[in-house]
Amino acid sequence: MQGKAKFTAKDLTVMTHMKREFVLYQVEQNELDRLVAGYTSLHLSFFGITIGAAVTILVAWPTSSLSPPRECLFLAVLAATMLMALYFGLMSKKDHALARTTAEKSRGQSTPVS
Repeated sequence: MQGKAKFTAKDLTVMTHMKREFVLYQVEQNELDRLVAGYTSLHLSFFGITIGAAVTILVAWPTSSLSPPRECLFLAVLAATMLMALYFGLMSKKDHALARTTAEKSRGQSTPVS
């Protein structure tokens, strides 16, 4: 005995059409250039902080009289801050390049308004 199917394909498939809204803003070319030129990222801030910490450690190291284990720790912290500075510097450069390509993409997709 074959029972009647509980659901049909029509019951299981639901399609919903949703409307989209687009908000367009008029942007001048020099405004895009200013956005990219003044672009700052969180990575750039951390780059400045870690470079400042590394310089501080480098200046304080010759004047400090530490025992050898402490001096080794001092150098390890210096190496860590230099590595972090390198990482944050590279990431901020990548962020700036991404902002540039986004501005160029926006410029390329835009049509001049007469």
